[in-house]
Amino acid sequence: MQERNRTFSPGESELFWCQNCSLPLLSEKCSICNSSGQKIPLSPPGDVRLCFAKGRERLSDLFVQKYGCADFLDGKVILLNKIAGIDRRDQVILDGRHIATLWFDITSSSFNLDLESAGAVLLAKRAIRGFAKCQETMLKGHIKGKWLSPEYIESQPEGISEGDNIVLKIGKYAGVGVVRRRGD
Repeated sequence: MQERNRTFSPGESELFWCQNCSLPLLSEKCSICNSSGQKIPLSPPGDVRLCFAKGRERLSDLFVQKYGCADFLDGKVILLNKIAGIDRRDQVILDGRHIATLWFDITSSSFNLDLESAGAVLLAKRAIRGFAKCQETMLKGHIKGKWLSPEYIESQPEGISEGDNIVLKIGKYAGVGVVRRRGD
């Protein structure tokens, strides 16, 4: 008797965003304005759902707590895409961009927010807390993964802890920084 090799291969999840109507699309063409939507990259398994009242409230509270503002969420369609993690973990999609990751920390029994690059750009002109301004002279090459020396930091938030995400503003650019302490 021949043994069958059974595997499951899920189809690729596709989601698009109409920039004109600011709406998620299940197909590439918007049925309202007939324009082509921008494809949204989704992490597997691609389990996307709308963020309803309780989730919106949680996101708003976390953005206010960490960055001092959440007005950019008002009246917008927010999508949550379930992704892999120890407990609950979702990509937060706003205006067709992955702005943050919402996750539940089982050790502290609380929700946390990890900012993404698109979220940092969104918050660069709005953030009241969790914001650091750096000198433009450090813009030679990329800074991804580099340690920022204190002499390059013009202003930084108070009360930050190791592992916190902060918005880094360097000239006209914005990005995400993670607070780390050096051993020396």
